[in-house]
Amino acid sequence: MTKHYPRRPQNHQIGDQAKGQIMDAFFSNGWIVEEVQEDYGEDLVLQIVVNEQVLPFRIFIQLKGTEKMQKFKRKDHYIFLNLKSSTALHWLDSNDLTTFVLWDIKKRQGVFEFTDHAIERKHVDNPKRKTVSAKLPERNMIKEKDLKGFKKVCLENYLHKRQCI
Repeated sequence: MTKHYPRRPQNHQIGDQAKGQIMDAFFSNGWIVEEVQEDYGEDLVLQIVVNEQVLPFRIFIQLKGTEKMQKFKRKDHYIFLNLKSSTALHWLDSNDLTTFVLWDIKKRQGVFEFTDHAIERKHVDNPKRKTVSAKLPERNMIKEKDLKGFKKVCLENYLHKRQCI
């Protein structure tokens, strides 16, 4: 008799490693990060702390871990593929900030982009498309030991979103 036990594929292990590494990076900066339990495409929720003050916004993070970022590389950006159009629409219509992070567990760094910039609205609005992709520019680096650039872009996106409401 062949037994069939649950499998834990390598991509789940890589995803968990990526989550642990990026959470540790946020924690080491004094930021607040929690796993999202009932998610609709978000893995983490982040609150940035500056001078012991919790800034008045949250950032939802859709995280993808990898051992080879180059496999997601295109000309001048990285790509997230096969995102459900309905989930992308949820992110784009939300008042909350959501960002994609592609995290290399070997280099302990990645790239990021906010959904408003990463996903083309025309693709989401096309009823024939079940999935969309997101572009993460290579200039948007996030490093375990240096989150200054990430923090700056988060603040800019928060302020821009507030002006649009």
